[in-house]
Amino acid sequence: MPTRDLLLVDDTALAAPGFVDLARREHDDTASGRFLVLPSPAFARAARGPAGRKALDDLARGLVDARRGRVLVAATRPEARSGIEAAVHGAAARQVGATVLTQDAAWAQELHRTFPALGVGRLDGSVVTPWFSDGLGAVTVRELETAFAPASCAVPSDDATTPERAQPSPRLALGEEHSGSRLGRLIGQGGEGWVFEVLLPGMARPFADLVCKVPRRPSQVRLRKLARMCAVPAIEGVSWPSALVVDAQGEWLGFMMSKASGRSVARVLSDVNDPAASATAFDRLDLAVLAAKVVDRVAAVHAVGALVGDVQPKNVLVVRKRQVTLIDADSFQVEGFACPVGVVDYLHPELLDRNLRTTLRTSAHEAFAVAVLVFNLVMCGWHPYAHKGGATPLENQRKRLFPYRAHRVRAEVPGGEHGVVARLWSHLAPELRAAFEASFEALAPPPVPEWRPMLDRYAKSLRARELSKQVRPQLSRNLWLERPPAR
Repeated sequence: MPTRDLLLVDDTALAAPGFVDLARREHDDTASGRFLVLPSPAFARAARGPAGRKALDDLARGLVDARRGRVLVAATRPEARSGIEAAVHGAAARQVGATVLTQDAAWAQELHRTFPALGVGRLDGSVVTPWFSDGLGAVTVRELETAFAPASCAVPSDDATTPERAQPSPRLALGEEHSGSRLGRLIGQGGEGWVFEVLLPGMARPFADLVCKVPRRPSQVRLRKLARMCAVPAIEGVSWPSALVVDAQGEWLGFMMSKASGRSVARVLSDVNDPAASATAFDRLDLAVLAAKVVDRVAAVHAVGALVGDVQPKNVLVVRKRQVTLIDADSFQVEGFACPVGVVDYLHPELLDRNLRTTLRTSAHEAFAVAVLVFNLVMCGWHPYAHKGGATPLENQRKRLFPYRAHRVRAEVPGGEHGVVARLWSHLAPELRAAFEASFEALAPPPVPEWRPMLDRYAKSLRARELSKQVRPQLSRNLWLERPPAR
């Protein structure tokens, strides 16, 4: 794929003869992969007003976001220069190159001393000319691979023999391409590690859309896996590792990834069944749309040859009912690096007694997990193997005791044949009911992408009020009438 880099233009270059021709050429040439940053007096006025901090935060967020291909607006000279310096560090964090255009010889010298790998040039007519004899600098752009290679056996994990590290201190200095940045506030932690904000170089303000995850066990196998993941472009809607991070002594610390926010799907499903949370709760149309977006995110991971592995509601974040992000991408299965974690409710029965650290999952295992999560969503939090009068869902899962049928409701459904769960089931689209029966009775779930058109048609029926959007429907539909005609 073509490399990309940021072309950062200060106001001296903006005023230079030939700039308009350069801008037109760069904007029209989509194959160039370069992105233009233009100073604007309007931005400078905003930066001085009450919204100044937000405006500068937006600038810092946008300038480092080269992979999304935005055409951005920077500030006049003082703000543009601080923004450019932030962008240089952000480009290094994402391993995207940056070239600054300026007609100011003194500032060009300062940039060259501070950022030796940065390209610094000036405009001669509409031609970019290097300021220095070593050219435009050895920028950090790299060729990214498009997909992972398949693997037939798992890479042995060395987590058990790698001692846990102590929690890093905030303000810890970073090294190499992140030199000048420091760890900021601790914003999250779990069994696998800690997540920190990253402070912009020389500032107390963090990057707006980048964070650093520090694993508790800095194993060599984990390092190799993350290095492979950083070699593949970021996936939209996935908090994907973008660059490895070392400390000031050159020791591996962790990795940069895009910042994710929102409520977990687990919290969404909890709120659906909590009358006190009605103001923020989803209805069944919202849940159908959310399920479709989750399917899209998982399918995008599959498209690069990876598996999510730990498919579960806590690993999906939602903002405003529509923006969906998969998190904990460092646990994804890539090549021979297995996904070492999982929640039993979402594991294919074949995996229930396996050591996940040494087991490579298959697309069938992933399809089963996705089917469970889709069922959770369209059935308002219920698990497919929840069984009235049966054993635990886990034991029912082992025995494949699925208490639903496409065209009838069995007495074993939680709450019985006339309860709220039976009514929820009756208000699903027939093709969804059939897909769930195949998934959980015969262990033959559809491939992940095939859920999307089914969910879209289901959402259309909900919008048309052919099916109830209520999370507690008052009436059941007669499923017997939907049975296919006898042959």
